[in-house]
Amino acid sequence: MQPLSLEELMRKRQAEALAASKPVFLTKKQREEAALKKRQDAVAARQGPPRSGGGGGGSAGGTANGHAAVPRRTEREVQDRRRDDDKRQRDEVGRSLQFLTCQTPQQHCSG
Repeated sequence: MQPLSLEELMRKRQAEALAASKPVFLTKKQREEAALKKRQDAVAARQGPPRSGGGGGGSAGGTANGHAAVPRRTEREVQDRRRDDDKRQRDEVGRSLQFLTCQTPQQHCSG
């Protein structure tokens, strides 16, 4: 078999480029299958590679980037943390204002 001439190679590449630039119309079933496959790939990527430890729940687990897996906080825990942070900040501001209202450094203002 002879190698393709330069003109034939150019025509072949142009035909491939033209075919690739045309829109491809998929049936509803093909679109559903593609969406399902894409969703499955996204879920698999989020879960990471399967662990080879057998049982699971061990302390040797981690994430794909090598960091230890940290359980997510529940909504209640997040709210409690925010409330505690807000209270801590109010207390600090109150102490600062109390300190600033003292007339002398030795005098301690009563609460």
